[in-house]
Formats: sequence, structure tokens, C-alpha cells
Amino acid sequence: MSTARIYDINEVKTILQKKYKERINISRPKNAMYTIEGTLDSKPIKISYFKYADCLLASTTLDYKEVLDELIPVLTKAMNNYEPICSYDRLKKGEKTETAEPTIEWDIKNRKERLTELINGKGFVDYDVLNLKINEPTYGIYPGIIKDPGRINNLGEVELYFAIDYLGGYIWQCNHDMADGRMPEIDLPEEQYALEYLVYQTTKFGVELPKPEKGKHITPTPSYWAWFRFYDNHFKNVLTKEQWDAFLKAQDNNKDTSEFMPSGHWTDLLEKKPAKTRVKN
Repeated sequence: MSTARIYDINEVKTILQKKYKERINISRPKNAMYTIEGTLDSKPIKISYFKYADCLLASTTLDYKEVLDELIPVLTKAMNNYEPICSYDRLKKGEKTETAEPTIEWDIKNRKERLTELINGKGFVDYDVLNLKINEPTYGIYPGIIKDPGRINNLGEVELYFAIDYLGGYIWQCNHDMADGRMPEIDLPEEQYALEYLVYQTTKFGVELPKPEKGKHITPTPSYWAWFRFYDNHFKNVLTKEQWDAFLKAQDNNKDTSEFMPSGHWTDLLEKKPAKTRVKN
């Protein structure tokens, strides 16, 4: 299932026309299934969207690179808020460098694999890639190994807690085993991105977290730890083994699980600020 909001290149065309109105003039070239081209404020643009790969390219000419800066936020929103994975100058094989096309690329399904292709010079059959610049994702926004962010976005609090607990536990165990030599050293950046994506989802339930910023991790706050420990303590310490087994059985059979839920609210764990009292003169 596609995780992008757009469905095909015609939707891209509609989005751009709605956004830029008379400033834009675009059409689909003859026999071009996946591409539209034209001008924005008389600056040339070419956009291709490949639904099967959830991959979008926006290009222009070397003289008008700045037009891509205006397109990026609009196309990023169209790609379900996935940020571009990289930028480069795409040069048709055998052509002069001044004909290279500055290009921004979004790739939802295969970010890691696609970047490997581009780095190794296998990104295109008929083009060379020059001046490749990789865009590091933003923690809390980029979902990493999560294949279906739409499903994650619709999880309830309990389901989200279990997802965080499982993935956080997996990362911790891997790091612990690597430190003790029980498993070979591996990198877990995609898993960490996924974990912080899950953590930031808790803001839907009133948890206070800093807004995602480029190059910064999502730092857990007292609000977040109150939320997490509320559910963590209940399911790991309050429920008996029999209750836990009954909860799992009810969950597997889509039965009501309300009797196994914690009482109270996670905000009860937050430190209460003392009420201000009026000092009498």
C-alpha cells in the first residue's frame, strides 16, 4: 500500500495548479506516463512521480536552481510529509555539464537502497549523478523501518505504548549483546528513527515534547516519562500473569479489554506544582 498522499502524476499537477494558480504553466508531454513539465514564474520545472516506488523527482536547469526551494515544501506535503532524501545534478550521458538538471528526490519505500544506488553510480541508466548531497532525516518525522506510518498514526495509546516498548527493548538488547560480544556490531539508525517517530506520536495524547528539529533527537520529557511509566508499570507490575494471559487472549479475539486497562490517568504521575497562595499583609 502506498504511504504517499498522492496517487499519480495527475494529482501532482492538480496540487501545483491549486497552489500556484496563474504563476504555473504545466502539462504532460506526449507519451509521458509519469512526468509533467512546464514553468513556475517562467522558470522551467519537470516533475516525475513513480507510484510503484513512491518516488518523486523535481528538476530544473542550472540557471534556475532556486525554483526547487519553493517546490520542496509543497511536494513534501504531497509525499505525506516525507522529506527529500537527497539532491543532485542529473546529467545525460555524453552531454556537457552545463546541461545538467538540478534535482530533488523523495523516496518513501526504499530510502536506504536508493541512496546506495546513487552513491554507487547506479541511480539511472542514461544519466550520471553529480554533486550528490544526502539529506539526513529529521527525528520524530522520518519513520525509519516503519513500512506503514499511516497505521502507526492511527494507533491508540495502549497499542502505541506496546510498539514503543517492543522497539525500544529490541534496540537496548542489540546494544547490550554487541557490548558483551554476543552479536556482531551492527548499525541501528533506521530503528532509532522509527523509535523516535513512535515517541513523537504520543503528543496526540497530550504528551509535551519538543518539536522535531533537523539534527536533533527527540528528548524525552517528564511528561513523556509519566505517560510511558503509567502504562509500563500497569502491564508489567500490576497485572498478574493470569490477567496478562487473559488480556492477550481477549486482544487476539477482538474482545473487550477494558477490564485490563489501568485506572486513573497518566497525568496523575506528573509532579504537581504547589498552588500559589495569597499572602496577607
